[in-house]
Amino acid sequence: MGEELHRCDNCGRTYREEELAEIHDFWGRVSPGEIMPSGECPQCHALCYPQREEPDRSDRTRIVILLDGGRIDQVLSDAPLDFAVLDPDTEGCDEDEIKTVTIYQEPEEVWFHLREGTVDPERVHRIFTDIDR
Repeated sequence: MGEELHRCDNCGRTYREEELAEIHDFWGRVSPGEIMPSGECPQCHALCYPQREEPDRSDRTRIVILLDGGRIDQVLSDAPLDFAVLDPDTEGCDEDEIKTVTIYQEPEEVWFHLREGTVDPERVHRIFTDIDR
């Protein structure tokens, strides 16, 4: 395991512990019960915290669900996938759009729609990278 890094909560820069500045006005900036900062950013003077180690997720399929007005507009993924949209509100639905499925414990009637996701690994990667910043 490598050396622990500390990430600035403001600018996102990472530092080794010995590079961090002393926290000025500690009790004015940190309240009881909050996560303990490891130092102050030497660049922007915001608080830095130990960078948590993320589990390796390279073997997982990533999916982005884009909504427009609360409705599914597009489903993007980095690998081929099929997905089902289910809604227990079947009022006004045609009979051929209703199936009985067991989602939780008991079978229930639901409106369903089966679709294929759009495979766009570059876009999915870019979105997850932006989120992880």
